[in-house]
Amino acid sequence: MKALLVGANRRTIDEVANGLRGRWRDLDVQLAHDRLGTLALLKQLQPDVALLEVGTPASTAIALVRDIRHSSDVPLLLIAPRLDERDEVRALDLGADDYVVQPFSITALAARVNAVVRRSQLTPPARPPDFAADDLVVRFSEATVTIAGQPVHLTPMEYRLLYYLIRRVGQVISHEVLLEALWGREYGATNHHLKVFINRLRTKLKDRGPTRFIHTERGRGYRFGP
Repeated sequence: MKALLVGANRRTIDEVANGLRGRWRDLDVQLAHDRLGTLALLKQLQPDVALLEVGTPASTAIALVRDIRHSSDVPLLLIAPRLDERDEVRALDLGADDYVVQPFSITALAARVNAVVRRSQLTPPARPPDFAADDLVVRFSEATVTIAGQPVHLTPMEYRLLYYLIRRVGQVISHEVLLEALWGREYGATNHHLKVFINRLRTKLKDRGPTRFIHTERGRGYRFGP
């Protein structure tokens, strides 16, 4: 497995790198300490996972999340001493997959790394027929999504969410069912995580009011349908 660790605090990043190497002997870890170095290594290394330390101000790291997502859908995990709700939502909204709050054990961090990497590698368990509604076309046979003929780039998590919504088009899918399908029971994801990813998917599908595709059923879950 290849990992990219990013952060200005070299001591923290070195400690994390050494801890992860102790968990995976074959782990190839590369370190970056600034934006240009991060983007260069991202292209060169093609990592299986990226870990980004959130320093002060958090806005610097959050901006880097956006830059990473412009060029890669690598699973992205944030390491933060704390994140207020606004920064947390912003980071997830821009494309981070998860975050770990310091202090943490290497065992806990490794479990989160395993989880985001595993989710990115999972393929939907069945391939439904291709789907079209209005100007949205989803070709599951090719794992492509277009709006008005223009490609829509989805991260693996966003694509899986879209898959589960379309698989039961017209039906209300509860928060609990979606959380288990996307994160698993043991992960501890909440409705807040789900809402952020729903909003990300809505934005990419240009699903703005009046809602065209993803409908919120208050207190119950979400329904996909034109």
